[in-house]
Amino acid sequence: MKGYITKSSSNILDLIEPWDLLYVDIDPDDGYGGIIVPRIAETEAELDRWKTKIINKEWKLEGVVTKEILEENIYEVK
Repeated sequence: MKGYITKSSSNILDLIEPWDLLYVDIDPDDGYGGIIVPRIAETEAELDRWKTKIINKEWKLEGVVTKEILEENIYEVK
């Protein structure tokens, strides 16, 4: 499968979409490594709220797994 670049930006927040898996530190100022939690925004509005928290440094973005990668690696249970 050939991949094609559909979006380009130097800011990761511009590339994140609903259903991408975000790993965020919800307590980045605690001095002990924080609390890393996985989050998946189901809507653009929910994602916008989370991006605002990251921009305002309430949360720290630690990693992203795109929805496409998640879909490629899903195990179906039948």
